[in-house]
Amino acid sequence: MDEAARPVSGRVWLLLFFVSLTTFTGFFILDPDPSLLLSGCVAVNAAILGWAMLRLYQLDLLLSPMMLLFVGPTMFMYYTWGNLGARITGEARYVAHFDTLEYYPLTALLSAIGLILYCLVVFGIFRKTLRRPVVRFQDLYWEPGQVLGAMSLVAVIFVYLSLKYSFVSGYFRGAESDFDRWLIATVNSFVTLVAVISVSVLAREGKKRGRMLAFLGVAFSLILSIGLRSRTFMLINLVIMALCWITLKPRQPKLTFFLVLGLVGSAVFGLGTAVKSLQGGNTTIAENLSLFSSIDSSGLVTAAVRSLDLDRQYRTAGFELPSALLRCREYGAAPAYGEGMIGALLQGLPSFLRPSGNYTERGSILFHYARYCFFYGDSISIPLASGIADWGLPGVSIYILMGIFSILLWKLTQRSPRLYLAFLLVPLLPDQLFWSTIAHYAKVMTFLWIFLWVAGRWCMPRWSPPSDSDPQVNA
Repeated sequence: MDEAARPVSGRVWLLLFFVSLTTFTGFFILDPDPSLLLSGCVAVNAAILGWAMLRLYQLDLLLSPMMLLFVGPTMFMYYTWGNLGARITGEARYVAHFDTLEYYPLTALLSAIGLILYCLVVFGIFRKTLRRPVVRFQDLYWEPGQVLGAMSLVAVIFVYLSLKYSFVSGYFRGAESDFDRWLIATVNSFVTLVAVISVSVLAREGKKRGRMLAFLGVAFSLILSIGLRSRTFMLINLVIMALCWITLKPRQPKLTFFLVLGLVGSAVFGLGTAVKSLQGGNTTIAENLSLFSSIDSSGLVTAAVRSLDLDRQYRTAGFELPSALLRCREYGAAPAYGEGMIGALLQGLPSFLRPSGNYTERGSILFHYARYCFFYGDSISIPLASGIADWGLPGVSIYILMGIFSILLWKLTQRSPRLYLAFLLVPLLPDQLFWSTIAHYAKVMTFLWIFLWVAGRWCMPRWSPPSDSDPQVNA
């Protein structure tokens, strides 16, 4: 272990063992068709993910690509407990491919192998790269007034988009210019910007006025995320805020902190679920928020429970898409041999360079496998699906590429505070495929870097690196 690593209590490691054991027992007891392979592999996944998160805490890398993209808390359910609801519901579950449940054990095994490969690359081969980061979140300082500046900036952006375009099913539709398309693609990032600035100010500000502004910024970002109707983004926003707080206050998080975080997360997720369940697709952000003044608490609870039942059946089952692709092999399906990768990279190109048409990775996979009884290309997934779709079983090696991508992205973020902040503001959805991830980051980070350069007065922090850091990095 590195000498500079933060200590982790033995009780925490014991808790990790208990969580893994509970995961194995829960799957074996609650699964109507229990499988030793499935139960064992999801328990291994829980242990690997827990160990990786603790290791990143030790190395002060909670706000790194490793934590926010591939092995952090937003991925935990997709590799473990989220798949139990699909197993319990059975073949009658919502938008599921027939007979995919019998491939869940094989998917669990491949995912465990993949996570081991990922950790060997990141914490083994490239372990020296993770030491002594140059640009750290705790060295970035925002003024309390920048909370109001960021909130005003976000308000202007949303008013501008709302006046020009319809907000349909959580997205602004029908962008007329490349600038508006880029703005819409990064709109969630501006909400995260308010959250990040507010948490930083809240953790450091001693004056009452500054802390009140910070609380206002946190509430603003949470309320706006509910209005956007994306529950996944709500949770990611909460996770980023929690990781920012722990990074600034590494010795403060106790059981009470995580209990409060869990209660807030449950409340926000429940409210978001009710909005998504009760409101139609053609509703504005204001109409989504006005729902709470027009319905009683029992109606909100009923709507949330109804929608959460669907979540239990399929929205957290990360094994569903890779299992469906494995099942296609039974029908003689050949791998796509890079079609998914090429589709994602083409989709990531600027519109003036991209041929006309839709080239998403999911669309490419669906087009290739549709002839083999593959019907639902938008199933929740873990990145393993990218490897299986393009290369079959050997595709588990995609986790090696994921590890390399994590390290390269981390090194890029260390070039300057602006690049680091641009990375931090990309709230990637956990069910993204790997090649889509690369295209997404290349595109969105570029726009955000330019935007932060233009609007730096309102949202860029003062950077005060340790004395032994290279002052030339802040370019």
